[in-house]
Amino acid sequence: PGSIGWDAIDELAQYTGMKPRLDAHPWFATMLLGWLYDAGRMLFGSDNGGVLLAVVVQSIACNAIYSAVVCSIERAALPRGTVFASLAYYALVPTWASYAQLPYKDTLFAACFALMLLSAALLLRNVSVKESRGAASVAEPSKTAPAANSHSQPSSWKLWVGLCAAALLASLLRKNGLYAAAVLAVAMFVLLRSQRGRVAIVSVVVVACIAIGDIAIAPALGFAHAGSREILALPDQMVARYLRDYPSDVSEEQRAVLDTYFGGEDVGALYDPNLADPVKSTVSYDMPQDTANGFVRVWTELFWRHPDAYVQAAVNASYGYFFPSGMLVRRTEPVYFTTIGEKKYLKQFNFGRLVVSERKCRMATLVGTASGLVAGWGLALRCGTYVWTLLVMFAYALSRKRWVAVALALPCLLTLLVCMLSPVNGCIRYFLPVMASLPVLLLCLKPTASSE
Repeated sequence: PGSIGWDAIDELAQYTGMKPRLDAHPWFATMLLGWLYDAGRMLFGSDNGGVLLAVVVQSIACNAIYSAVVCSIERAALPRGTVFASLAYYALVPTWASYAQLPYKDTLFAACFALMLLSAALLLRNVSVKESRGAASVAEPSKTAPAANSHSQPSSWKLWVGLCAAALLASLLRKNGLYAAAVLAVAMFVLLRSQRGRVAIVSVVVVACIAIGDIAIAPALGFAHAGSREILALPDQMVARYLRDYPSDVSEEQRAVLDTYFGGEDVGALYDPNLADPVKSTVSYDMPQDTANGFVRVWTELFWRHPDAYVQAAVNASYGYFFPSGMLVRRTEPVYFTTIGEKKYLKQFNFGRLVVSERKCRMATLVGTASGLVAGWGLALRCGTYVWTLLVMFAYALSRKRWVAVALALPCLLTLLVCMLSPVNGCIRYFLPVMASLPVLLLCLKPTASSE
Protein backbone atom coordinates (compact mmCIF):
# COMPACT_ATOMS: atom_id res chain seq x y z
CA PRO A 1 0.00 0.00 0.00
CA GLY A 2 2.97 2.36 0.05
CA SER A 3 6.73 2.70 0.32
CA ILE A 4 8.96 2.34 3.35
CA GLY A 5 12.19 4.35 3.42
CA TRP A 6 15.30 4.64 5.57
CA ASP A 7 13.95 7.13 8.10
CA ALA A 8 10.64 5.31 8.50
CA ILE A 9 12.39 1.99 9.20
CA ASP A 10 14.67 3.72 11.69
CA GLU A 11 11.71 5.36 13.45
CA LEU A 12 9.71 2.10 13.56
CA ALA A 13 12.76 0.27 14.92
CA GLN A 14 12.98 2.83 17.72
CA TYR A 15 9.23 2.76 18.37
CA THR A 16 9.10 -1.04 18.64
CA GLY A 17 12.21 -1.25 20.85
CA MET A 18 14.57 -2.82 18.29
CA LYS A 19 17.02 0.04 18.87
CA PRO A 20 17.35 2.81 21.49
CA ARG A 21 15.13 5.85 21.14
CA LEU A 22 17.00 9.03 20.20
CA ASP A 23 15.65 12.45 19.28
CA ALA A 24 17.78 12.58 16.10
CA HIS A 25 14.37 12.03 14.55
CA PRO A 26 11.91 14.33 16.35
CA TRP A 27 10.21 12.32 19.07
CA PHE A 28 6.72 13.35 17.93
CA ALA A 29 7.37 12.20 14.35
CA THR A 30 8.60 8.82 15.60
CA MET A 31 5.63 8.34 17.93
CA LEU A 32 3.07 9.50 15.34
CA LEU A 33 4.32 6.97 12.79
CA GLY A 34 4.40 4.29 15.49
CA TRP A 35 0.85 5.03 16.63
CA LEU A 36 -0.45 4.87 13.06
CA TYR A 37 1.50 1.66 12.49
CA ASP A 38 0.02 0.06 15.62
CA ALA A 39 -3.51 1.23 14.81
CA GLY A 40 -3.23 -0.06 11.24
CA ARG A 41 -2.02 -3.44 12.44
CA MET A 42 -4.96 -3.64 14.86
CA LEU A 43 -7.47 -2.70 12.15
CA PHE A 44 -6.11 -4.80 9.30
CA GLY A 45 -4.09 -7.49 11.07
CA SER A 46 -0.79 -7.00 9.26
CA ASP A 47 2.27 -4.79 8.98
CA ASN A 48 0.96 -3.71 5.58
CA GLY A 49 -2.10 -2.39 7.38
CA GLY A 50 0.13 -0.12 9.44
CA VAL A 51 1.66 1.30 6.27
CA LEU A 52 -1.79 1.67 4.71
CA LEU A 53 -3.18 3.71 7.60
CA ALA A 54 -0.14 6.01 7.64
CA VAL A 55 -0.44 6.56 3.89
CA VAL A 56 -4.19 7.24 4.07
CA VAL A 57 -3.90 9.70 6.96
CA GLN A 58 -1.08 11.74 5.44
CA SER A 59 -2.71 11.66 1.98
CA ILE A 60 -5.95 13.06 3.38
CA ALA A 61 -4.07 15.74 5.32
CA CYS A 62 -1.98 16.77 2.30
CA ASN A 63 -5.00 16.83 -0.02
CA ALA A 64 -6.96 19.00 2.42
CA ILE A 65 -4.14 21.51 2.92
CA TYR A 66 -3.10 21.80 -0.73
CA SER A 67 -6.76 22.11 -1.73
CA ALA A 68 -7.09 24.96 0.75
CA VAL A 69 -4.15 26.70 -0.92
CA VAL A 70 -5.74 26.40 -4.37
CA CYS A 71 -9.12 27.58 -3.05
CA SER A 72 -7.47 30.59 -1.43
CA ILE A 73 -5.85 31.49 -4.75
CA GLU A 74 -9.28 31.34 -6.37
CA ARG A 75 -10.86 33.48 -3.64
CA ALA A 76 -8.16 36.09 -4.17
CA ALA A 77 -9.50 36.57 -7.70
CA LEU A 78 -6.24 35.65 -9.40
CA PRO A 79 -6.52 34.73 -13.09
CA ARG A 80 -8.12 31.36 -13.77
CA GLY A 81 -4.92 30.20 -15.42
CA THR A 82 -3.08 30.74 -12.13
CA VAL A 83 -5.70 28.71 -10.24
CA PHE A 84 -5.48 25.78 -12.66
CA ALA A 85 -1.67 25.99 -12.77
CA SER A 86 -1.55 25.70 -8.96
CA LEU A 87 -3.94 22.76 -9.06
CA ALA A 88 -1.87 21.05 -11.77
CA TYR A 89 1.29 21.70 -9.77
CA TYR A 90 0.03 19.68 -6.80
CA ALA A 91 -1.78 17.08 -8.89
CA LEU A 92 0.68 16.29 -11.66
CA VAL A 93 4.24 16.85 -10.41
CA PRO A 94 5.26 13.25 -9.47
CA THR A 95 7.02 14.33 -6.28
CA TRP A 96 3.73 14.87 -4.44
CA ALA A 97 2.27 11.47 -5.34
CA SER A 98 5.55 9.77 -4.48
CA TYR A 99 5.76 11.29 -1.00
CA ALA A 100 2.04 10.80 -0.37
CA GLN A 101 2.62 7.01 -0.36
CA LEU A 102 5.90 7.31 1.56
CA PRO A 103 5.32 7.58 5.35
CA TYR A 104 8.03 10.15 6.05
CA LYS A 105 7.92 12.99 8.53
CA ASP A 106 8.85 15.29 5.64
CA THR A 107 5.52 14.67 3.87
CA LEU A 108 3.37 15.96 6.72
CA PHE A 109 5.93 18.60 7.62
CA ALA A 110 5.71 20.11 4.13
CA ALA A 111 1.92 20.26 4.32
CA CYS A 112 1.93 21.81 7.82
CA PHE A 113 4.57 24.31 6.72
CA ALA A 114 2.36 25.35 3.78
CA LEU A 115 -0.68 25.62 6.08
CA MET A 116 1.30 27.80 8.50
CA LEU A 117 2.25 30.20 5.70
CA LEU A 118 -1.26 30.12 4.23
CA SER A 119 -2.85 31.03 7.57
CA ALA A 120 -0.33 33.83 8.04
CA ALA A 121 -0.90 35.07 4.48
CA LEU A 122 -4.66 35.27 4.89
CA LEU A 123 -4.34 37.04 8.23
CA LEU A 124 -1.84 39.57 6.88
CA ARG A 125 -3.84 40.24 3.71
CA ASN A 126 -7.14 40.53 5.60
CA VAL A 127 -5.68 43.05 8.04
CA SER A 128 -4.17 45.06 5.16
CA VAL A 129 -7.52 45.16 3.36
CA LYS A 130 -9.44 46.13 6.50
CA GLU A 131 -7.00 48.92 7.36
CA SER A 132 -7.15 50.30 3.82
CA ARG A 133 -10.95 50.21 3.80
CA GLY A 134 -11.05 51.97 7.13
CA ALA A 135 -8.84 54.74 5.79
CA ALA A 136 -10.89 54.95 2.61
CA SER A 137 -14.15 55.20 4.53
CA VAL A 138 -12.82 58.14 6.52
CA ALA A 139 -11.54 59.97 3.45
CA GLU A 140 -14.28 59.06 0.95
CA PRO A 141 -17.19 57.23 2.56
CA SER A 142 -19.04 56.77 -0.73
CA LYS A 143 -16.10 55.20 -2.57
CA THR A 144 -15.08 52.37 -0.28
CA ALA A 145 -13.81 49.51 -2.43
CA PRO A 146 -15.83 46.27 -2.49
CA ALA A 147 -14.34 42.92 -1.62
CA ALA A 148 -11.96 41.39 -4.13
CA ASN A 149 -14.41 38.58 -4.82
CA SER A 150 -17.75 37.22 -3.77
CA HIS A 151 -16.38 34.19 -1.90
CA SER A 152 -16.39 34.30 1.88
CA GLN A 153 -13.01 34.27 3.59
CA PRO A 154 -12.33 32.07 6.64
CA SER A 155 -13.11 33.86 9.91
CA SER A 156 -10.26 35.45 11.83
CA TRP A 157 -10.36 33.11 14.81
CA LYS A 158 -10.16 30.05 12.54
CA LEU A 159 -7.08 31.47 10.88
CA TRP A 160 -5.38 32.13 14.22
CA VAL A 161 -6.18 28.60 15.42
CA GLY A 162 -4.96 27.19 12.11
CA LEU A 163 -1.76 29.20 12.36
CA CYS A 164 -1.11 28.02 15.91
CA ALA A 165 -1.85 24.35 15.10
CA ALA A 166 0.20 24.37 11.89
CA ALA A 167 3.18 26.09 13.54
CA LEU A 168 3.08 23.63 16.43
CA LEU A 169 2.87 20.56 14.16
CA ALA A 170 5.62 21.88 11.89
CA SER A 171 7.84 22.45 14.93
CA LEU A 172 7.12 18.96 16.26
CA LEU A 173 7.68 17.15 12.96
CA ARG A 174 11.05 18.69 12.13
CA LYS A 175 13.37 20.72 14.34
CA ASN A 176 13.91 23.44 11.75
CA GLY A 177 10.13 23.97 11.74
CA LEU A 178 10.49 25.88 15.02
CA TYR A 179 13.11 28.19 13.50
CA ALA A 180 10.86 28.89 10.51
CA ALA A 181 7.90 29.57 12.83
CA ALA A 182 10.05 31.96 14.90
CA VAL A 183 11.09 33.95 11.81
CA LEU A 184 7.46 34.11 10.66
CA ALA A 185 6.36 35.29 14.12
CA VAL A 186 8.87 38.16 14.05
CA ALA A 187 7.71 39.20 10.58
CA MET A 188 4.04 39.10 11.63
CA PHE A 189 4.82 41.06 14.79
CA VAL A 190 6.30 43.81 12.63
CA LEU A 191 3.49 43.90 10.06
CA LEU A 192 0.45 43.24 12.29
CA ARG A 193 0.76 46.31 14.48
CA SER A 194 -2.87 46.14 15.61
CA GLN A 195 -2.72 42.42 16.52
CA ARG A 196 0.68 41.97 18.09
CA GLY A 197 -0.92 40.57 21.21
CA ARG A 198 -2.35 37.64 19.25
CA VAL A 199 0.99 37.00 17.58
CA ALA A 200 2.59 36.90 21.02
CA ILE A 201 -0.06 34.50 22.36
CA VAL A 202 0.41 32.07 19.46
CA SER A 203 4.19 32.25 19.88
CA VAL A 204 4.01 31.55 23.61
CA VAL A 205 1.65 28.60 23.09
CA VAL A 206 3.89 27.01 20.46
CA VAL A 207 7.12 27.51 22.44
CA ALA A 208 5.49 26.27 25.67
CA CYS A 209 4.19 23.11 23.99
CA ILE A 210 7.57 22.39 22.40
CA ALA A 211 9.33 22.93 25.74
CA ILE A 212 6.91 20.61 27.57
CA GLY A 213 7.39 17.99 24.89
CA ASP A 214 11.19 18.14 24.92
CA ILE A 215 11.63 18.47 28.69
CA ALA A 216 8.87 16.19 30.00
CA ILE A 217 7.13 14.03 27.38
CA ALA A 218 10.12 12.88 25.30
CA PRO A 219 12.16 11.66 28.30
CA ALA A 220 9.07 9.96 29.71
CA LEU A 221 8.74 8.05 26.43
CA GLY A 222 12.36 6.94 26.64
CA PHE A 223 13.96 9.34 24.14
CA ALA A 224 17.56 10.31 24.81
CA HIS A 225 19.18 13.45 23.46
CA ALA A 226 21.17 12.77 20.27
CA GLY A 227 23.80 15.40 21.03
CA SER A 228 25.38 17.66 18.42
CA ARG A 229 26.17 15.06 15.74
CA GLU A 230 23.53 16.26 13.29
CA ILE A 231 24.43 19.94 13.72
CA LEU A 232 28.08 19.29 12.90
CA ALA A 233 27.46 17.43 9.62
CA LEU A 234 28.89 20.20 7.42
CA PRO A 235 31.95 20.89 9.65
CA ASP A 236 32.55 17.12 9.55
CA GLN A 237 32.60 17.26 5.76
CA MET A 238 34.97 20.21 5.78
CA VAL A 239 37.48 18.47 8.01
CA ALA A 240 37.17 15.23 6.02
CA ARG A 241 37.98 17.06 2.78
CA TYR A 242 40.89 18.82 4.50
CA LEU A 243 42.27 15.45 5.63
CA ARG A 244 41.85 14.08 2.11
CA ASP A 245 43.60 17.01 0.42
CA TYR A 246 46.16 18.00 3.09
CA PRO A 247 46.74 14.91 5.24
CA SER A 248 50.25 15.95 6.24
CA ASP A 249 49.30 19.43 7.40
CA VAL A 250 47.83 18.33 10.73
CA SER A 251 49.69 18.33 14.05
CA GLU A 252 49.89 15.24 16.23
CA GLU A 253 47.75 16.90 18.89
CA GLN A 254 45.10 17.86 16.34
CA ARG A 255 45.11 14.38 14.83
CA ALA A 256 44.60 12.87 18.29
CA VAL A 257 41.56 15.08 18.85
CA LEU A 258 40.13 14.15 15.45
CA ASP A 259 40.77 10.43 16.02
CA THR A 260 38.84 10.63 19.27
CA TYR A 261 35.98 12.49 17.58
CA PHE A 262 35.78 10.27 14.47
CA GLY A 263 36.39 7.02 16.31
CA GLY A 264 39.78 6.46 14.69
CA GLU A 265 38.31 6.21 11.19
CA ASP A 266 40.09 7.52 8.09
CA VAL A 267 37.41 10.05 7.21
CA GLY A 268 39.50 11.46 4.39
CA ALA A 269 39.02 8.16 2.54
CA LEU A 270 35.31 8.07 3.47
CA TYR A 271 34.64 11.59 2.21
CA ASP A 272 31.76 11.83 -0.31
CA PRO A 273 31.30 15.43 -1.57
CA ASN A 274 27.52 15.03 -1.96
CA LEU A 275 26.68 12.97 1.11
CA ALA A 276 27.79 13.46 4.72
CA ASP A 277 26.47 10.13 6.02
CA PRO A 278 29.71 8.09 5.53
CA VAL A 279 31.67 10.60 7.62
CA LYS A 280 28.86 11.49 10.00
CA SER A 281 28.24 7.83 10.87
CA THR A 282 31.71 7.61 12.45
CA VAL A 283 30.67 10.13 15.10
CA SER A 284 28.95 8.76 18.19
CA TYR A 285 25.59 10.17 19.27
CA ASP A 286 26.63 10.01 22.94
CA MET A 287 30.08 11.57 22.60
CA PRO A 288 31.11 13.74 25.57
CA GLN A 289 30.70 17.48 25.19
CA ASP A 290 34.47 17.89 25.66
CA THR A 291 35.01 15.79 22.52
CA ALA A 292 32.67 17.98 20.51
CA ASN A 293 34.32 21.13 21.87
CA GLY A 294 37.76 19.80 20.97
CA PHE A 295 36.61 19.07 17.43
CA VAL A 296 35.22 22.60 17.02
CA ARG A 297 38.56 24.01 18.21
CA VAL A 298 40.55 21.94 15.71
CA TRP A 299 38.03 22.72 12.97
CA THR A 300 38.65 26.44 13.56
CA GLU A 301 42.44 26.03 13.58
CA LEU A 302 42.53 24.06 10.33
CA PHE A 303 40.39 26.63 8.55
CA TRP A 304 43.13 29.28 8.76
CA ARG A 305 45.64 26.95 7.12
CA HIS A 306 43.64 25.90 4.05
CA PRO A 307 40.30 27.74 3.83
CA ASP A 308 39.93 26.52 0.23
CA ALA A 309 39.18 22.99 1.49
CA TYR A 310 36.32 24.30 3.61
CA VAL A 311 34.89 26.42 0.79
CA GLN A 312 35.07 23.49 -1.64
CA ALA A 313 33.36 21.20 0.88
CA ALA A 314 30.57 23.71 1.44
CA VAL A 315 29.99 24.27 -2.28
CA ASN A 316 30.06 20.55 -3.07
CA ALA A 317 27.56 19.91 -0.27
CA SER A 318 25.00 22.42 -1.57
CA TYR A 319 25.31 23.09 -5.31
CA GLY A 320 22.49 20.61 -6.02
CA TYR A 321 20.02 23.06 -4.51
CA PHE A 322 20.90 25.66 -7.16
CA PHE A 323 21.83 23.64 -10.23
CA PRO A 324 18.73 21.97 -11.77
CA SER A 325 20.54 19.10 -13.47
CA GLY A 326 20.08 15.34 -13.44
CA MET A 327 23.45 14.74 -11.79
CA LEU A 328 21.78 14.09 -8.44
CA VAL A 329 18.74 12.25 -9.79
CA ARG A 330 18.87 9.70 -6.96
CA ARG A 331 18.07 12.53 -4.53
CA THR A 332 14.96 13.63 -6.44
CA GLU A 333 13.49 10.68 -8.33
CA PRO A 334 9.98 9.59 -7.31
CA VAL A 335 9.63 6.07 -5.89
CA TYR A 336 6.50 3.96 -5.68
CA PHE A 337 5.64 0.86 -3.64
CA THR A 338 9.17 -0.05 -2.66
CA THR A 339 10.98 -0.91 0.55
CA ILE A 340 14.45 0.40 1.38
CA GLY A 341 16.23 0.63 4.70
CA GLU A 342 18.63 -1.08 7.06
CA LYS A 343 18.18 -4.80 6.39
CA LYS A 344 18.69 -5.98 9.97
CA TYR A 345 15.58 -4.02 10.94
CA LEU A 346 13.63 -4.53 7.70
CA LYS A 347 13.61 -8.30 8.12
CA GLN A 348 11.87 -7.88 11.50
CA PHE A 349 8.78 -6.55 9.72
CA ASN A 350 6.48 -8.38 7.34
CA PHE A 351 6.03 -5.81 4.59
CA GLY A 352 4.78 -7.60 1.49
CA ARG A 353 3.10 -6.85 -1.82
CA LEU A 354 -0.31 -8.49 -1.80
CA VAL A 355 -1.56 -7.44 -5.24
CA VAL A 356 1.12 -5.77 -7.34
CA SER A 357 4.20 -7.78 -8.27
CA GLU A 358 7.71 -6.56 -7.55
CA ARG A 359 8.34 -6.29 -11.29
CA LYS A 360 5.39 -3.93 -11.76
CA CYS A 361 6.53 -1.83 -8.79
CA ARG A 362 9.97 -1.50 -10.32
CA MET A 363 8.38 -0.51 -13.60
CA ALA A 364 6.37 2.23 -11.84
CA THR A 365 9.53 3.62 -10.25
CA LEU A 366 11.36 3.35 -13.58
CA VAL A 367 8.63 5.37 -15.29
CA GLY A 368 8.89 8.02 -12.57
CA THR A 369 12.66 8.15 -12.95
CA ALA A 370 12.47 8.26 -16.75
CA SER A 371 10.00 11.16 -16.59
CA GLY A 372 12.71 13.18 -14.86
CA LEU A 373 14.99 12.73 -17.86
CA VAL A 374 12.53 14.21 -20.35
CA ALA A 375 13.72 17.58 -21.58
CA GLY A 376 11.82 20.36 -19.84
CA TRP A 377 9.62 18.12 -17.68
CA GLY A 378 12.66 16.90 -15.76
CA LEU A 379 13.03 20.40 -14.34
CA ALA A 380 9.89 19.76 -12.29
CA LEU A 381 11.86 17.19 -10.28
CA ARG A 382 14.89 19.34 -9.52
CA CYS A 383 15.51 21.37 -6.37
CA GLY A 384 17.28 24.06 -8.38
CA THR A 385 14.12 24.86 -10.31
CA TYR A 386 12.25 25.73 -7.15
CA VAL A 387 15.16 27.49 -5.46
CA TRP A 388 15.46 29.94 -8.35
CA THR A 389 11.68 30.33 -8.44
CA LEU A 390 11.78 31.27 -4.75
CA LEU A 391 14.63 33.74 -5.25
CA VAL A 392 12.93 35.41 -8.23
CA MET A 393 9.64 35.71 -6.33
CA PHE A 394 11.45 37.17 -3.32
CA ALA A 395 13.29 39.72 -5.47
CA TYR A 396 10.04 40.69 -7.21
CA ALA A 397 8.24 41.08 -3.88
CA LEU A 398 11.03 43.32 -2.58
CA SER A 399 11.07 45.47 -5.71
CA ARG A 400 7.28 45.92 -5.65
CA LYS A 401 7.10 46.31 -1.86
CA ARG A 402 4.80 43.32 -1.42
CA TRP A 403 5.65 43.05 2.25
CA VAL A 404 3.33 40.13 2.97
CA ALA A 405 5.13 38.06 0.33
CA VAL A 406 8.49 39.19 1.70
CA ALA A 407 7.46 38.11 5.21
CA LEU A 408 6.36 34.67 4.00
CA ALA A 409 9.52 34.21 1.93
CA LEU A 410 11.74 34.60 5.01
CA PRO A 411 10.89 31.16 6.53
CA CYS A 412 11.41 29.66 3.06
CA LEU A 413 14.84 31.27 2.74
CA LEU A 414 15.76 30.01 6.21
CA THR A 415 14.71 26.51 5.13
CA LEU A 416 16.94 26.83 2.07
CA LEU A 417 19.84 27.72 4.36
CA VAL A 418 19.11 24.66 6.51
CA CYS A 419 19.12 22.51 3.35
CA MET A 420 22.53 23.89 2.41
CA LEU A 421 23.83 22.86 5.84
CA SER A 422 22.16 19.44 5.70
CA PRO A 423 23.96 16.09 5.25
CA VAL A 424 22.59 15.49 1.72
CA ASN A 425 23.21 17.62 -1.36
CA GLY A 426 20.22 18.38 -3.55
CA CYS A 427 17.77 16.27 -1.53
CA ILE A 428 14.27 17.22 -2.62
CA ARG A 429 12.54 15.91 0.50
CA TYR A 430 14.42 18.49 2.60
CA PHE A 431 13.13 21.20 0.27
CA LEU A 432 9.52 19.93 0.16
CA PRO A 433 8.16 22.59 2.58
CA VAL A 434 9.34 25.40 0.32
CA MET A 435 8.00 23.63 -2.78
CA ALA A 436 4.63 23.20 -1.06
CA SER A 437 4.54 26.90 -0.14
CA LEU A 438 5.40 28.48 -3.50
CA PRO A 439 1.71 28.80 -4.53
CA VAL A 440 1.11 30.63 -1.22
CA LEU A 441 3.83 33.13 -2.14
CA LEU A 442 2.22 33.47 -5.55
CA LEU A 443 -1.03 34.38 -3.82
CA CYS A 444 0.74 37.13 -1.85
CA LEU A 445 2.34 38.70 -4.92
CA LYS A 446 -1.10 40.00 -5.86
CA PRO A 447 -1.33 43.53 -4.40
CA THR A 448 -3.79 44.19 -1.59
CA ALA A 449 -5.86 47.33 -1.50
CA SER A 450 -3.39 49.00 0.87
CA SER A 451 -0.38 48.39 -1.40
CA GLU A 452 -2.36 49.66 -4.36
